[in-house]
Amino acid sequence: MEKVTFSEVRQKFMEYNEDHNVRYGTPTNTPPLSAVVVYKQSNFTKPYTEKERSYRVTSNGGKAFFSGMLGCSILGDCLDGSEFGVRLDAYRWDIDYCYFE
Repeated sequence: MEKVTFSEVRQKFMEYNEDHNVRYGTPTNTPPLSAVVVYKQSNFTKPYTEKERSYRVTSNGGKAFFSGMLGCSILGDCLDGSEFGVRLDAYRWDIDYCYFE
């Protein structure tokens, strides 16, 4: 697993969507890319495992991954299976690291 920044994830997702003509909110047969965002423990008042602080995001999972969008939504699913479709951009948590799947 190679650790990358969220900026690198966003850039790769945006390039992928552009290269494959994927548009936000439009059905496509193009499979999405996925990455995991791991948030810092310091964001929380109680201890969470790394898995509980990790969310899978996909290249079609929010406006932040499409050029020209006015919104910045980012949707993710917790790796521990406890939450799905969380609007991650609303929390403004500090990111520890990311990795591509």
